[in-house]
Amino acid sequence: MSAYDPSAYRVSIHVSTITFPTGSSRLTASDRRVLDDIIKLRQEYNGDVRVIGHTSSRTQNLDPLKHKLVNFRVSLNRANAVAAALMAKGLPSNRIFVSAVSDNEPLYYEVMPAGESGNQRAEIYLDY
Repeated sequence: MSAYDPSAYRVSIHVSTITFPTGSSRLTASDRRVLDDIIKLRQEYNGDVRVIGHTSSRTQNLDPLKHKLVNFRVSLNRANAVAAALMAKGLPSNRIFVSAVSDNEPLYYEVMPAGESGNQRAEIYLDY
């Protein structure tokens, strides 16, 4: 996989978000069908796919450094799971970019379980 250079693209479109259960990076059959659609879009626009892994801010009782390390690892595993599935469907590795942001970019407040689950995700972008 290559290094991502945002100046190389005119358009970046958020095409999907895949959510995961706590601590998981496993894709469901439904997630894999979504990836089929992303492969078709990528072929149509001849773009690159960017996958960003995220986590919720909740972990077991850990010191702050271990907390960040655990969450980073989970977010990276999520992004890598999506990337591996896309490559298994034929996406060349030089057309995909993977990054992980741990719990640094939450979309939802985590005072309720629904907020926590919404932050456990991989975002997928088509850049062209």
